[in-house]
Amino acid sequence: MFFFTASYLLDRDSYQFYNIFMLLFFFGKIVVTYWLVLQFLPGKKVLAFVTGVLFMLYPADTGVFALRVIHVHSAILAYLLAVYLLIQFYKQRGWKSVLAILGSGLLVIFSLGQYQIALAAAVVTPFILLYFGRPNRRFLIATGAWYASAAIILLYEVWAAKQPGIE
Repeated sequence: MFFFTASYLLDRDSYQFYNIFMLLFFFGKIVVTYWLVLQFLPGKKVLAFVTGVLFMLYPADTGVFALRVIHVHSAILAYLLAVYLLIQFYKQRGWKSVLAILGSGLLVIFSLGQYQIALAAAVVTPFILLYFGRPNRRFLIATGAWYASAAIILLYEVWAAKQPGIE
């Protein structure tokens, strides 16, 4: 729960930084959803914007704005950004693609470490690359890196669960 701790360390007497983090996560989810929609539907900027805003708001009746869910928002933002970077690795060449796959892997680890609900989505996410072309070497590299990142967090969680005093 990195952002709980960071908020507390930045201001021990109020929820100001907690709320700033929440606003950044909301804005980040809008932006990354916008980018993702444009990857699949180039030129549909209005649709991408509306989708981003709706993704940030839905489901507003289930405690999206409650104080206890900052880790959920950070995990969702990290996961969406990891998917975007995975697509960028597949499309780009050179050093940008290397940075994209490294960033994607780290963000998957961060996301699944915060909130494991996306684990089922993580299993099928690399297959979205098939939308952009036939399976090739880059597809195999991207898929392997994605699954290796997910495996790292799963192995860590299994190891942590077997530590003494954990039931």
